[in-house]
Amino acid sequence: MADRLPHLRGDSSFQKVSPKTGNKVIDIVKVTKHLGEEWKTLGASDRAKFDKVAEEEKAVYEKQMAAWQASLTPEDIRRQNAYISSQRKKGHKGHAMLRDPTKPKKPLTAFFEYLSDARSKDQDYQAGTISIRDFAKKCGETWKAMTKEEKDKYEQRAIGAFDQYKRDIEEWKKGQATA
Repeated sequence: MADRLPHLRGDSSFQKVSPKTGNKVIDIVKVTKHLGEEWKTLGASDRAKFDKVAEEEKAVYEKQMAAWQASLTPEDIRRQNAYISSQRKKGHKGHAMLRDPTKPKKPLTAFFEYLSDARSKDQDYQAGTISIRDFAKKCGETWKAMTKEEKDKYEQRAIGAFDQYKRDIEEWKKGQATA
């Protein structure tokens, strides 16, 4: 497909006059639609070549992104998140807040502990015959119908995980203060 772009760029049917400059420019909407139609007609073997290239490029991107994120200091993360927050207040949509990879993650609540167990036990979910939405709805109804004693197992797991989280976060904060 990439080798098709120069050909399409030279085709006058894929050009338009820029309202700003008055110059002929490529009409990206027409080109995109045309390439989309070509993509639909490609066979599986031709698509596999592009999928392979995309996977390789994705792996390179993820490796570079991980290296970049590992190079960030906590101050860099705070500064970037402050910038993202200020952009959101101005009404700009943007990227998600950065997360310090060394910061412990919050543990699951009792309900999500239950969901985790239910996922591993439910045949419909395992087989993929039930949508995630319907599965969550079914589990929510089951959770509401459970007695306090039935929920206790999951609540104890959640409390234990949250206590561990509190200890981990205190340890992390001490490490941040020395950094």
